[in-house]
Amino acid sequence: MYNMMRIDPDSLRSLVAHFRDTGLLKDNMHIDVEEKLAIFMHIIAHKMPNRAANSRFQQLLLRARYFMKFLML
Repeated sequence: MYNMMRIDPDSLRSLVAHFRDTGLLKDNMHIDVEEKLAIFMHIIAHKMPNRAANSRFQQLLLRARYFMKFLML
């Protein structure tokens, strides 16, 4: 999984901790911070177009909203 996002596990954990500690991202009933960050990293790492991201992550609600949230940070 980490290879698909092109990030090592320690760096991912550090990013998750940073976003949680600063309150920039929060878990909710649909998706947790790890999943939000993983989706974002996967999209960026593979230069994935929105249509491809939507079909790949269709089981997750509001995926495009979380991607845009990262862009606005």
